[in-house]
Amino acid sequence: MFEFLYCPGATMASNEFWRTLFDPRGRRSRAGFWAYVGVSVVGYIVFILVGGILGLIVPSLSVVMFGLTLLVMFVGSLINAIRRLHDLGHSGWWMALVVPVQILLALASFGESHTGGSAVAGLQALIGLALLVWLGCIAGQAGPNRFGESPLRQPEPAAA
Repeated sequence: MFEFLYCPGATMASNEFWRTLFDPRGRRSRAGFWAYVGVSVVGYIVFILVGGILGLIVPSLSVVMFGLTLLVMFVGSLINAIRRLHDLGHSGWWMALVVPVQILLALASFGESHTGGSAVAGLQALIGLALLVWLGCIAGQAGPNRFGESPLRQPEPAAA
């Protein structure tokens, strides 16, 4: 009935995705990057809903659950970006520059929330969006690089 959904290698790709979720070594394809983004969005929505319901019963549990969710998502997102940078041929240490800048901009925008928005928050969003588009849309290096084999399946050479 659902034969049209069959995709050979999908299980292997799925296993690879979950196995490398919190491993910064290696490379991640654009598809793997967007898969993580999708899983994060769905996971965040689920945790917000569950946390909201738990918050009605035990408010302190909701706060702890929200904090743990944000921590796990931050670490996972950081590793996802590092692996994507590796696929582009860049060191993951570039995130050591981006993350503090984003944190400082977020802290600077807190005091401005009463004005209905600020240029600082807009700048933070613009940097985040630019990074998301760059990591998610630029093709990685073909073939192996210093961070490992290409995450894309290479066609087998034709037999002579």
